[in-house]
Amino acid sequence: MAKRRSHYFRKLWSIMTKQKYALVFVLAFYLFTSVGFQLQPIKAAGFNISAIKSASSGLSREEEEILWLARIVYSETKRPEEQVLVAWVVRNRVESKYKGTSYKDVALHDSQFSGLNSFDKNYRYNITKNYNDKEEGWQSAVSVASAVYNADETLRPLSKDVKHFYSPISVRNKPSWAKGVEPIQVVRDPKNNVVRFAFYQDIK
Repeated sequence: MAKRRSHYFRKLWSIMTKQKYALVFVLAFYLFTSVGFQLQPIKAAGFNISAIKSASSGLSREEEEILWLARIVYSETKRPEEQVLVAWVVRNRVESKYKGTSYKDVALHDSQFSGLNSFDKNYRYNITKNYNDKEEGWQSAVSVASAVYNADETLRPLSKDVKHFYSPISVRNKPSWAKGVEPIQVVRDPKNNVVRFAFYQDIK
């Protein structure tokens, strides 16, 4: 009985020895992912502060506000006709003090615009855009932002109550606030008729 018990423990120890490296790997992977993801917002926040100071230095209040509006617009779409509608939705938010009282406040409010979310792969690129950048999509975003910022009230293409939108081609799941609600306007791709943007009214 003693020999049989000894053989059993030796066999068990052998199995545990072979598997311990797998266990160590699993634990290491868990720690890396969980701690790493928790550190992401901290790193992003630090970067965010330095980027904002650098890009906004020397600008007037109006120039800074237009810059933040352009960043939102650019992060959402590169197409001018879509940028106009996005810019007006953001202006609606600012004027109604929804999620902020300035374009900068609205832009930096948590989880409102995917491209300005610290977890987004293009976050750093979008958050540091400045007036002297030359990309075509960016230059149109700046032009649109300036035009919408200074536009007369009568040129508003959407109701003041339109403060929400999302892009079905960019997100995997429909936002919870859009479920069971019909959009008041959609923008379709002229090539394939796929809905690129959906705009919503009276979302609380």
